[in-house]
Amino acid sequence: MTARWIIAGLIALLLSAPLAGVAAATGDRSPASTGIEVPAAQTGGDGNITVTQHVRLTPGQPGEVAVTMAVSLPDRVESFAVDMATRATVTGTDGFDQDGGQYRWTGATDPTITYTLRANETVTGEGPEPVSGTYLFADAGSWALVRPPRMSTSWKWFGERVGVDWNLDVPGEGATGGTMAFLGPHRTYTQSAHGQTFAVVVPRAAEMDADPQGVLDAFATASEDLRMGDRDERVFTVVAPTSVDWAVRGLQTGDSDMYVLANERLDAPDNAWLHEYVHTRQRLDRTASTKWLTEASASYYASLLAMEGDLIGFDAFRHKLARGADARYDDVVLADESTWVRRAEYEKGALVVGEIDRRIRLATDGAKSFETVLAALNRADQFDHRRLLALVERAGNRSVRAATDRYVRTDAGPEMWSRADHAAAFDGSPAHITTRVAEDATYRIEGSDRNESVKTIPTLTAGERLIVPVRVTNDGGADGDYEVALTVDGTVVERATGTLGAGETITVELGHGFGEAGTYRLSVAGKTVDVTVTAAIESTRTATEQERTDEPTDRGTETPAPSTETATTGTSGPGFTALVALFAIAIVACRKR
Repeated sequence: MTARWIIAGLIALLLSAPLAGVAAATGDRSPASTGIEVPAAQTGGDGNITVTQHVRLTPGQPGEVAVTMAVSLPDRVESFAVDMATRATVTGTDGFDQDGGQYRWTGATDPTITYTLRANETVTGEGPEPVSGTYLFADAGSWALVRPPRMSTSWKWFGERVGVDWNLDVPGEGATGGTMAFLGPHRTYTQSAHGQTFAVVVPRAAEMDADPQGVLDAFATASEDLRMGDRDERVFTVVAPTSVDWAVRGLQTGDSDMYVLANERLDAPDNAWLHEYVHTRQRLDRTASTKWLTEASASYYASLLAMEGDLIGFDAFRHKLARGADARYDDVVLADESTWVRRAEYEKGALVVGEIDRRIRLATDGAKSFETVLAALNRADQFDHRRLLALVERAGNRSVRAATDRYVRTDAGPEMWSRADHAAAFDGSPAHITTRVAEDATYRIEGSDRNESVKTIPTLTAGERLIVPVRVTNDGGADGDYEVALTVDGTVVERATGTLGAGETITVELGHGFGEAGTYRLSVAGKTVDVTVTAAIESTRTATEQERTDEPTDRGTETPAPSTETATTGTSGPGFTALVALFAIAIVACRKR
């Protein structure tokens, strides 16, 4: 009788005990979280929500384009909703239910929202690089240049964080860089240089003044000459037909999308092509006191790059910058926007940036320039006037700092310098730093299970570190500072800096350890590769009973079990194997009775 009760008790214990290695049906999820999409702070990854806007022309309805928004949601997403923009009129849904002005996902696979979008965007007053019209984007019927808005979205998920990735697609004739799109017949010209690929889209409706190849060559030269970091892998440019009454000569939007009017000349000191290209290289998080710097630096470098690229001469360059000393800007304080008059930041601002650049070059014998300051600002968080002054002093000296403070924080302004002054500051042989990953580079992999050198990057295992060699060369005539950044999925994970003497070459190594499985985009010195990482295989060990006697014993050995991946819970108690053993002992005891 006692044996029966022992067996019954052990059966009950066996059935009620948690099984080691099996996650409970509930309790393994983290609390559901709500995310509010912010276009400027997207995240990447295969586990994200993907929203793709497919944009088509509607020739019979000028001013409107048709859009299908297709949404792909990973399994970890529990809910998703879209607030449509005021310019959008919904014409159909599949997998979404309307709730007021919001559209909520029903749980269906591959949900879509179809809508018409009022494509024309206008502006009043002065915009960037202003001309006489009002249109920033327009749909002319047979063609359109559009910037579909990213809608406000909200969602809940469990497990690892889920973000939203936005894509733009043109199923018919057209092209897109990801933020803006041209719809209609066109021809695309491309060229790659210095880790960047340039695409110039020339619509059939556009009569282009400049030669497309000349524009590509100007971009390639500027990419090399402008050393302020932040080169985008792709620069997308649309040549805007001039049949529309545009408000601007050119416009840059997103990371590296832009358009320039078809009648803009390439051999102009006010070079709209280079002005918008410089904007693609800026990542300036400004305050009110430094707002002036964005257009001022773009305006100055557009003219300087045009001259250095032999598109214009010094006289045209000098005449353009000298406009910043015009009497109409006598009362302008660049740090105080309320004092600005027409194009003050473009004209007076450009002259001030040029003067700071000249002074830094003189103070360092050409080793540094204002590009040194801009490179630091591109890496910085939000910066104010004081931070700007600190970086100017670091690049130059206290005298340059004092002049910068005077020209920015008061209404004082510099005079345009002479040809001789320009030669003294600019015509020396300054530092010229280049960075590259050699075609025959040897990469190193470091981890607990292997340490080896390879010519081709293999699939890595989580926990391993990949090290990339970068060759840094200064083929200029002066010492210069270098900076090399390694990015993973667009985020800087390691940086190397230093000073390199004229004519010197060194190799620096940058590496990153990959903690989780996935596919990562790694970029350094203009080279970009996709790195695949697989999960590490964890070994488990199980206890095996070697002998049993009537007396209690502590003896026993552990033998390795086959390598497996197991999930565990936070519960404690006897494992499954131990319970089976106890059950067997009880049966043996019963039989002996």
